[in-house]
Amino acid sequence: MDTTSKFTSPESIHRFREGYSLYNGDGEDKLVIVETVRADELVTAVNGEEPHYFYMYANVIQTLNLWFPLTIFEDAILRLLNVAPSQFHPNSWAFVKGYELLCYALDLEPSLGVFFSFYHVKSLTPRRLVSICAQPNKGLFKLFASNFQNYQDSFFRVRYGPGLHSLMYDTDGNRLFPFYWTEDPRAIKGVYDDVLTSFKKETITFLESFNLIDIKDLLRRETNVKRLTNFIRRMKTVSDEEWMSFLAKSKAKKLQPDEIALPDDLLVVGETKGSKRKRRGDRVIRGDKGRATQDVGSSSPAANVAFGVSVSRSPQPSGSRILRSHSTDVIQAEDVQMGEFVVDGGVTVQTAGPPPAVVGIGSSVWGSTFDPAAFVENTLLGTGDSARFDSLTTAELRNLALSYEVKGTVLTHLLSARRDKEILEANSKVTRAEQAVSDAERTVTEIKKQWVDEVDRLKRTHKEALADMRGAHGREIAELRKKHADEKASLRTKAAILEAEVTTLEVLHNNLIVSLTQSRKDISELEEDVDELEETNTALKQSMADKYVDGFWSSIEQVKILFPELNPDVLAQMDVMKRIKDGKLI
Repeated sequence: MDTTSKFTSPESIHRFREGYSLYNGDGEDKLVIVETVRADELVTAVNGEEPHYFYMYANVIQTLNLWFPLTIFEDAILRLLNVAPSQFHPNSWAFVKGYELLCYALDLEPSLGVFFSFYHVKSLTPRRLVSICAQPNKGLFKLFASNFQNYQDSFFRVRYGPGLHSLMYDTDGNRLFPFYWTEDPRAIKGVYDDVLTSFKKETITFLESFNLIDIKDLLRRETNVKRLTNFIRRMKTVSDEEWMSFLAKSKAKKLQPDEIALPDDLLVVGETKGSKRKRRGDRVIRGDKGRATQDVGSSSPAANVAFGVSVSRSPQPSGSRILRSHSTDVIQAEDVQMGEFVVDGGVTVQTAGPPPAVVGIGSSVWGSTFDPAAFVENTLLGTGDSARFDSLTTAELRNLALSYEVKGTVLTHLLSARRDKEILEANSKVTRAEQAVSDAERTVTEIKKQWVDEVDRLKRTHKEALADMRGAHGREIAELRKKHADEKASLRTKAAILEAEVTTLEVLHNNLIVSLTQSRKDISELEEDVDELEETNTALKQSMADKYVDGFWSSIEQVKILFPELNPDVLAQMDVMKRIKDGKLI
């Protein structure tokens, strides 16, 4: 992880926080502090001084819609794997977030045992991100890899502000998760099935029945629990009866949670660097920087989730949260206490609820002095007293009725009343279902009629538009044809003119060629005449020169005859090539 971050300036942090909220409430900038990093700072850096902080990838926050503080389940995952938030692979964050949303839609408490029944850490590589992947032939979600391609340069620092200490620490001042990259992440390989409770096993079987879910579909519906639940329901493969039965059990289980199981007893831990694979019964789980996690009996919910199989939402640390949601139609716990809750379409499903105490059933009631007639007259037929047996199932009442003699009269009465009640409830459900079907058929009919009317209207509109387009197209074609004919005639006229001009130019060209040929012939003749004249001129010049030389030497001879007394040396200075300048021979 040698990539530096782009969040090195306050402006980059400001732009990010303008476009995305990190905290559900007022005073976000003061409660959740986001800081820049140095230009050469790496995500694997460790800060040994106060104030402490942790790194987080902006792309992961934006894509997965993460809020701060992290959920109790998210804290527990980081602590159990002994990894910092930035050390956990984005795809693994997607699996955790998808599982939380799935539990949210099904009104389940996120369970470490259930989660690691579907996912595990396949391998660990030093200085590499820790990833979880689906168990062989298991898995709940499709891979989310396409949304995480260029996230390495989007990390910044996150720390708590005044009033939000729970962002990083529990009530005892212990770290909720490792802040910085660790050298000894923990490889969780799975769970020990024999430690899982029967309800957890049933939950795993129920979740295995779903088709693979696209996490993006869950994220789009996160803020509306009803849409989220309806989408999850469409992904099921079990019957509606099994669906409603499981939801009823999950609501009842929230009121009677299972005992907390230690992770060492529950989770299969693989080998990590510098340690051997842990055996069941080694109770200590090391947390951040070698610190042992809290005891099972800790009052901190974060500690309870680290050691427990499930994550309780109540009590919850101040400032912590479950999931991002603006919806108020979440099924509340009071609905379970009232013995019913509403599923899609307004269908009321009875749940077992917390079993009320059955008063008056015991050895003191069925003793030798028991008078069944008086008991029926004075006790069971009293207003509301039959509710004392509501905790017994129909099968239990039937068994009691068959097992006792005189007591069977009373129990048969209760069994008959119970059956009448169940028949009435079943008839009521059938009536509501038939009414829902009737309403749906009526709605479908109205929608079909609207569709037919809309189709007719669209056909008429289409025909009118088509007729208008055909008329406009015909006019445009006629105009184009006329324009084409005019242009064709004009081009023909221009072509005739150009042909005449070409003919004229060809004649002129031929005449010029003839004239040029004649001119070349005349030039050749003139050149011959010039050559003859030059030869004649040269001959004349030579003749004149010869005559000049002959005349010069003839004159010298004449001077010698006329003036014999002249000095021969003086006469020898005379030359035909010399000339007189300033009275001297040169």
